[in-house]
Amino acid sequence: MNKKGSHIGIMISFTIFIVFLIFLYGILEPSIKTEKDTELILEDLKINLIKELSVEVNITTLKIIDYLGSASCIEIINPNFISSSNLVIKDKLNNELGYEKISALKINSDSNFFKIYEAELFGDRSVYLSSCLELTPINYTLGLTKANKYVSINKISELKQKYENDYGGLKNELNLYAGGEFGFNFILNNKTSIGVEEKDVSTSIYAEEISVQYVDESANILIGTLNIRTWG
Repeated sequence: MNKKGSHIGIMISFTIFIVFLIFLYGILEPSIKTEKDTELILEDLKINLIKELSVEVNITTLKIIDYLGSASCIEIINPNFISSSNLVIKDKLNNELGYEKISALKINSDSNFFKIYEAELFGDRSVYLSSCLELTPINYTLGLTKANKYVSINKISELKQKYENDYGGLKNELNLYAGGEFGFNFILNNKTSIGVEEKDVSTSIYAEEISVQYVDESANILIGTLNIRTWG
């Protein structure tokens, strides 16, 4: 009799425990689901924001293999390794150099090593150069052209303007869900920041901090931090 009562007591206790777990899950499940949904929303927002802010920069190295003597300017005929005049050219000490790009490429330097950055964001910085030493392909070697994507300072400023002038349109561009809100801030390498004013909201805010490489107008590749916030 005692054994039977003991078994019944165990079954009742087990049933109460199961009911408690179901009750607990019923309370926690909405918040768990909300948190998972928010994580997915934040991840999508991060991907779309970085895509919106990124530009492609082609980087080519050029090395002179013949001694130039007193030449202070070189000319490369048919430079098919570049496709535009939107360039920043630097020497091995990272000094920015003057250049002229019409059909040939002229570089104002007596250096024997150059790094050539090409991207629309740089614009055409050509200056008039004369009396340059003409080089043929036997006088120099080219490294592989690398096409890298970086966050652009210009794009960050443009995003801030869009946020302030057409927030609804920007949310559509970023595929942010209906009713969702977001904010952002980008901290540059020098600790200054570009971003939007933080809003005082009563709901939970979900945020993520991402370290990214960015490029400035002088083709400096630096490390910055993108802070993203979403709520609603």
